[in-house]
Amino acid sequence: MLFNVQAYLLKWLIQTFYHISFQLSLIPNLLRLGQQHTNIDGFKHEYFEIFYIAMDGICKEQLGRDYNSQTKTAWRKIFRLIVTKVKQMITHA
Repeated sequence: MLFNVQAYLLKWLIQTFYHISFQLSLIPNLLRLGQQHTNIDGFKHEYFEIFYIAMDGICKEQLGRDYNSQTKTAWRKIFRLIVTKVKQMITHA
């Protein structure tokens, strides 16, 4: 019983640390990327949807049979996060 509690606690700590480091490193970089896109002449918001569709297609192609409902959902969340954060800076510029 104690081992299960320790294993659960360790897993929780690792996930928490990962989430914090993710927020501290990735999000600011995505915001900077959005800021850089404000200086691109002719850049259109429609490109975000094209990016999202293209990345989804690439994942499906590369993962093959491993591209199931779980991996599809996980990758789509990541792509939406990227698009949302980059758009956030463009909208506020």
